[in-house]
Amino acid sequence: MIRFLSITHNTFIQTIRQPIYVVVILVVFAVLALTLPLAGWTVSTDYHATDQLFLEVLGLANLGAAGLLLAAFSASSVLAREIEERTALTVIAKPVARSTFVLGKFAGVAGAVAIGFYLCSIVFLLTIRHKVMSAASDSFDWPVIVMGVSALLLTTAVAIAGNLVFGWHMTSTAVWSGLAFFTAAFMVVLFVGKGWVAVVPGYDVVPNPFRPESPVITGKLVTAVGLIFLAVMVLTAVAVAASTRMGMLMTLLTCGAVFVLGGMHPKFQVLAQSVPAVHALTFALPNLTYFFAVDAMADPKVSIPLSVVGWYVLYAAVYIAGVLAAGIALFQTRELSNQEGGSSLSGAMGVLAWAGRVEAAVLVVAGVCVLSTLFRAGLSAATTGLPLLLAGVGLWLLWGFFARGRRWGFGLVGLRFVAQLAYGVLGLYLITLRPDLGANTTGYLFVGAVLAGVALLILALPHTRQHFGWVRSNKTRQALPMAVHGPSHAAVSHHE
Repeated sequence: MIRFLSITHNTFIQTIRQPIYVVVILVVFAVLALTLPLAGWTVSTDYHATDQLFLEVLGLANLGAAGLLLAAFSASSVLAREIEERTALTVIAKPVARSTFVLGKFAGVAGAVAIGFYLCSIVFLLTIRHKVMSAASDSFDWPVIVMGVSALLLTTAVAIAGNLVFGWHMTSTAVWSGLAFFTAAFMVVLFVGKGWVAVVPGYDVVPNPFRPESPVITGKLVTAVGLIFLAVMVLTAVAVAASTRMGMLMTLLTCGAVFVLGGMHPKFQVLAQSVPAVHALTFALPNLTYFFAVDAMADPKVSIPLSVVGWYVLYAAVYIAGVLAAGIALFQTRELSNQEGGSSLSGAMGVLAWAGRVEAAVLVVAGVCVLSTLFRAGLSAATTGLPLLLAGVGLWLLWGFFARGRRWGFGLVGLRFVAQLAYGVLGLYLITLRPDLGANTTGYLFVGAVLAGVALLILALPHTRQHFGWVRSNKTRQALPMAVHGPSHAAVSHHE
């Protein structure tokens, strides 16, 4: 337990000290503030209500995107980087169980993401309290503006002064001071309405007994924010599990793919009725539509029952546990021993290898989906699905050998992209001569040729050639036995 808490604490401190962590939060602040003028363009007889609803939906989407970026960048910064730089060896050698290491990393990253999400949520609720100024007669909500700007300025001042005078770390100081100042600002705004008068929490004006007004910040809105937080925790678990095997870029792409595909979960459920293999995909992907209460927000008469929220919490907890179990299993087989620099994938070559594996995985999934309709489509499903499946498995194995530094894998991959580039260039040339041959495929041919050219450039990089032994690294040259050069030098010296 002590080791777990120590890893959690160190991970949390490392995360909030990352400059990208504060940058993401500040960008989200700016985007949330910009949604106020952007939301005032709905067309309706009751445009004040529709503009405000649009502001709420945009804000919730921004909070989800903020959580995605915070989770991906934080997990890759404190986990993937430690694995790539071999610093994780010092922790594993304590000894610390790998499961404890992964769980501690998740707890630390989740804590940092929770604080970042909390700060973004406060700014979101402040924009909701300000309301959209849909008409020229609408007035500014000065308590919101004054308190929000004051909190931001005080946070910046404390971070800069603390760094210059006391030597405090600027980013972590900004996080802690922002946590205090923005909380205080929100508490003031909660009880002070427009015109600097005391109001009931949730209202921006004193309720009129003859014309009752609805509160601006409602319990349903706060519940919707809490559901978004559950989705962010799911994405955080995915980011930590992906970081055990991937770098920052691939972790970000993986989290983005889960975010998009998880939002399309109901469509996959409909597709699974005709394609049985899609059922497995519906179990593997999280149903993120549970956590985006857009429909409930659109209808004022619809509420979000606490029983439903409880089921969503249970669903998120079970999914997080499953993803972390998969991440621990992946980390158990991860090689952490110190190796030569040319033996590991990094940079553009790593992105190329993962892109190839993604292509192979797509072919495998497509083949399995087609074969799952064998009883309905008959022989046509077998003749289409089996080649897709075999091609996907073959590509997966090829990219695996490529990643291990096999020279024949390098040659096959190079030939594949040369053929793709030649096919694209030749196709574009023929279309310029005969537009009737397929002008609608010009974009696909161009993109395919460009991607093939980029891949060939990556294969031509010195680091790539070093990985396959075509170029010796400086470490290898320095490690050459002295016997290779010693006798000749000795002979020359003796001769002199």
